[in-house]
Amino acid sequence: MNKKTFKHSLIILLALMLGMVSCQKEQPQVVTPLPSAAAQFYVLNEGQYGKTPAGFNYYNKGKWTLNLFQTANPDKTLGITGVNAVFDNGKVYTISKQKVLLSQADAATFKEIARIEDKNNPIGVNGQAYNFCVANAQKGVLTTNQRAYEVNLSPLSIGKPLSHIDPAYCGDITKVGEYVFLINNGKLKVYKAADLSFIKELGEAVSGFVQSKDGSLWATNKTEFVKIDPRSLSVSRITLDKNMSVYYDDALSVYRPATLAASLNDNALYFVSALGSGWSMTGRDIMKFDIASQKVTPFFMAPAKNLIVYGSALSVCPKTGNLYAIYTEEGWGNHYLNTAIYAIDTKTGKQIEKIPYTKENETVYWFPTRILFPSK
Repeated sequence: MNKKTFKHSLIILLALMLGMVSCQKEQPQVVTPLPSAAAQFYVLNEGQYGKTPAGFNYYNKGKWTLNLFQTANPDKTLGITGVNAVFDNGKVYTISKQKVLLSQADAATFKEIARIEDKNNPIGVNGQAYNFCVANAQKGVLTTNQRAYEVNLSPLSIGKPLSHIDPAYCGDITKVGEYVFLINNGKLKVYKAADLSFIKELGEAVSGFVQSKDGSLWATNKTEFVKIDPRSLSVSRITLDKNMSVYYDDALSVYRPATLAASLNDNALYFVSALGSGWSMTGRDIMKFDIASQKVTPFFMAPAKNLIVYGSALSVCPKTGNLYAIYTEEGWGNHYLNTAIYAIDTKTGKQIEKIPYTKENETVYWFPTRILFPSK
């Protein structure tokens, strides 16, 4: 058994063990914090493996609305292990690793329009969906643990695999301007958005993507930032200082989107400094990378020594410019039951608010993986 296979098996075993300690009869609840001026946002939950599916909660004016998708679709559920969600043209696309690989729903009501399931292995035996982007009015692209596929948007269905893709891991993906950028087996590849034809490879990258205030697109390669001009497709690489590296989940079997965000106030990026490597890699403190000076400075230290980031962790509110971060308690067993979202002023790096995501004595594992803000 190789390292990745063993790691994947251990993760599944731990998830099942966690399921045994939770109360099956209790319904998921999120604690209601005091009313505040915090922005409204959605949270996509992975769900608890083997127990609860992916799901959405909504935060607005200090109050939570729970289980948006299942409330709108009482006879349906999302897939196992929600990974990401994309709001586009009045629809929300939810990606889950298994069962319901891609769900298309009305963004206002969360009423499902269509879904792609894994019943007939549309992405191959043992295939898992990882991420998605809308490429044009007719097609999107779904990345998986085996390759990347065209997706017909209406009606929703899996199309042919993209060309020039190694039959291996395809993860982070985005569309900027005329191009679709994705990461395939550690390589950054570019496709024409209009017809999904292959354009070129841009070298190595392990996670991405985020677009900075100056319009540049950014990916990372552990100890360097990869700067991409989304028009000319020129690339430059900036090596970080010694002993500094960008946190990302390097266990391919437990893929999560990149933990990156871009400032709206200045030309800078936010990332989480990696701690450890391989099995033990995690992240705690948020750093700021100034693009002009190419310098990294500490921005927000973890609120407590026992807290680590979870999921893709970082999101910037498009209205306020404030940074939002997901933190959970470090350790094995019940540590995921102590989770909160922190709102951070990006002008000062100071905490504005702590929004509890789990109630006191929580027994339900939400596993929040991504904070998503409504369109401007």
